[in-house]
Amino acid sequence: MSDKTAPILIGLMVVLACGGGGGADPADVTDPGQEVSSVQDLPPMPVDAPVQDKGTVPKDVSSYDLPVTDEGGGKDVNGDPGQPSGSCLPTAPPDQAGVAYIAHFLSTELRIYRLDGPKPVAEAPLETGGYSHDLALDAHNDLLFQVQDVGRKVQIYRVYRPSRAGSFIPAPFKVSEIPFGDDTPRFAVTDPLRKRLFVVADPPLGDGVLEKHLLYVYDLSDPATPVPAAGSPMEIPVTTTLALDALIGALFMVGLTDDNLHLYDVSGTGPMPTVLGNPLSLVALYPQENQFTFQARNLTLNPWKGRMYAARAQSALSEVIAFDYDPSPATTGAPCPELPLPAGLGHVSDFFDVDKPVEDRPNLLDAFQVVPEPGTGNTFLVANAWNGTASSSLVIPLDPQLSPATGCADWEGMGCWYRSWFNGNPGFHQVTDGAACLDRSHRVFVGSTYDVYNEEDPGSVLFFHYQEDLTMTPWLADGDKTLAAGSLPVAAVCH
Repeated sequence: MSDKTAPILIGLMVVLACGGGGGADPADVTDPGQEVSSVQDLPPMPVDAPVQDKGTVPKDVSSYDLPVTDEGGGKDVNGDPGQPSGSCLPTAPPDQAGVAYIAHFLSTELRIYRLDGPKPVAEAPLETGGYSHDLALDAHNDLLFQVQDVGRKVQIYRVYRPSRAGSFIPAPFKVSEIPFGDDTPRFAVTDPLRKRLFVVADPPLGDGVLEKHLLYVYDLSDPATPVPAAGSPMEIPVTTTLALDALIGALFMVGLTDDNLHLYDVSGTGPMPTVLGNPLSLVALYPQENQFTFQARNLTLNPWKGRMYAARAQSALSEVIAFDYDPSPATTGAPCPELPLPAGLGHVSDFFDVDKPVEDRPNLLDAFQVVPEPGTGNTFLVANAWNGTASSSLVIPLDPQLSPATGCADWEGMGCWYRSWFNGNPGFHQVTDGAACLDRSHRVFVGSTYDVYNEEDPGSVLFFHYQEDLTMTPWLADGDKTLAAGSLPVAAVCH
């Protein structure tokens, strides 16, 4: 888009509320006969790991404490299962533990990497017993969710925080799993405030065409026994991407067949989401055409700044899709706003002016994901560009105005190529399927690649240190090399 900042008030008057969290009321949940298996006992804790109560997150959370409501208003967000909490999430996400998890489409291993030492280190991988389609992380309650499409289940893991940098932490511990019968789970998002899990699943198709998706909702007041919400599942448009802002209680989703942005109220007024406003046509706001089809990939949110992102993937028309909205005014320890928050979406343009001819601008060749940095409003765009001989992947840091910063200055004076490294020397350019995450506490961007010649062979995981001015440098493991990932990485989360 030609204007760097062109706020356009969209006709989506969203009624969003943050109150009434902490899980559904007992009258709002039911068990429709779906069996949920659980593991009740947690493993013994090492000496230098946080002490943990059964079924709760570790008490030592690296100097981070969830807010506590005033007396009579309920307990903290982690305690008091099944009871509403009057306290909102903090004004910034919790300090990060320095651990990255990567799941793979063609490997049943969950790869684990430590980011809190002088060099990145690969921990022993976790065998999950099933192939992954997605990962979701609840960093506030230290829960990791692995979506297994082939196995038709979601596995819930307790993940741990080191008591100090580099200290030992246990492997993720499987708390429970949710089977989906004949439905196939694809994607998941969490609501840490209300302790809910949302899962998008395919219904059985037979020889038919996928015309709808199913949205399952689970109460996670006790992660060992997830409880399906009354009315779950509900039908939604077919989608491949969704994101949830727990502070205002809104679920964002892009329809795959209509390219419309749909919003749902998940603020706790009922056990199931309700539609907010009319769908917003993204194609109408991004009307440029070429021989490739418009795609909006990988919705991400910065709840603390009130911004939504997606990656527009359309060859030379690839760019950042972004919208502003009013974030929750709640402050740390304060109760959630009791009244609904009317808000509109304001369209925000990025640096990549796709209205100009290709020869007059730096142009991307694909885009995968926009990874936000909550505290600053900076983002990191995972994309493809021409490296001189072929299209390959890179990460481009963007400031809050969505203008590129230097990064490594690898392409058009910006960004860092995804490359293999050995003995401190750069090797071949590499390509990604988009899996990436950010550890802002340790200022590390984590990317992943796959082997284009044989997707069943291991891919790579790449680390970049970044500074406040968004300059970036490759961060290499022992031997000054890149580390291996599993076969075809598809999801990454930084805890």
